Amino acid sequence: MNASGTDLEPVLRKDSLSAVLFAATAAGIMFFPNYIAWGQDQAAAAYLLRMNRNQLGAANPAVAKIMHVQSCAWYTWRTRSDGT
Repeated sequence: MNASGTDLEPVLRKDSLSAVLFAATAAGIMFFPNYIAWGQDQAAAAYLLRMNRNQLGAANPAVAKIMHVQSCAWYTWRTRSDGT
């Protein structure tokens, strides 16, 4: 939902994410002030991913692999004790 609550806007699109395999298979997107993070709904090689908010809508946004998860992500969790 956009900030004004008047429309839906796509966050991740399969056709714009070629750098990270299956990046648009999102489970549990978390919105932070400067970035978004999500786990992949992908059993073969799932990761916790992160993308700066300024990349939303970019033709080929930069997506960072934060942590490898053992299987399909059903939820996400803190990976470091300092909360980063």
